[in-house]
Amino acid sequence: MLNLLYTVSSLAVTVFFGVLVWDLISLEEKGVAAVISLIWFTIIIVFLTLVEGEKKGKR
Repeated sequence: MLNLLYTVSSLAVTVFFGVLVWDLISLEEKGVAAVISLIWFTIIIVFLTLVEGEKKGKR
């Protein structure tokens, strides 16, 4: 169940930050978009780490 929660949360975060970065780039705010992109990738890596931890914990 947590795997599904992490997957849905990861998808929601990806869509949100993807749209946010796209809008910032279109508004010529490339510096802010770069910082947001780093935050976005960090959150995705944390979610993937949590999913892998859950998988290893169940074995």
